[in-house]
Amino acid sequence: ERRIFESYLWTGIVLFFTVVSVAVLVLYGWWGAKRRGGLDFVRDMSELQKEAALVLVGILAILFVLLLVFPWHPQSEYEWGKAHNLATYLPKRRVDPELGKPARTAFEVTGRLEGLTVLRAVPETGRTNQIRVHLAHAGHPIVGDKIYALSGDLRDEILREGLTDRVRRALVIDRHALHCSQLRFEHPMTGKPVICEAPLPKDLTAFIEKSRI
Repeated sequence: ERRIFESYLWTGIVLFFTVVSVAVLVLYGWWGAKRRGGLDFVRDMSELQKEAALVLVGILAILFVLLLVFPWHPQSEYEWGKAHNLATYLPKRRVDPELGKPARTAFEVTGRLEGLTVLRAVPETGRTNQIRVHLAHAGHPIVGDKIYALSGDLRDEILREGLTDRVRRALVIDRHALHCSQLRFEHPMTGKPVICEAPLPKDLTAFIEKSRI
């Protein structure tokens, strides 16, 4: 809203000065030409059009310089933030065999916990929320996933009231237990493969150790 207001403000300033300047010149020239009358009226109005065009160009040039000296930097502000936007918890993607785009993820079991399973996931395509959607569709949602792990009354509750104590207990942990341990891509300049690795975060490591059978 603030960005839209500022853009309208600058547009309004430009239009205001342009309209006022042209209106003043037209009225002044019309008044002077009418006093003299005859052919002078036509000649004066023609000269007035040239003057009005020059003034308009001058005003626009001044405004352009002001924009260079005092640039407008649009900013986005959120009054409530993500935690208070309950629409955040609406599912963004789903599996649709008929209308969905092709997506494939390979899974490998790497550990067994108390009622939980540690998986290694390798997405072979790059769809949004692909790993989370595939596991939820298979009936094994990611622990802590606020969007895809809840169903029934719990989903209704998080959409109505947000993260209540009951929802937090159902999620087990405060964030979804998904971690990117390795990223591979081809360097855009050299064409050589690049591999980036990141160890498991301390909170997930502690959660796994605590949940071991």
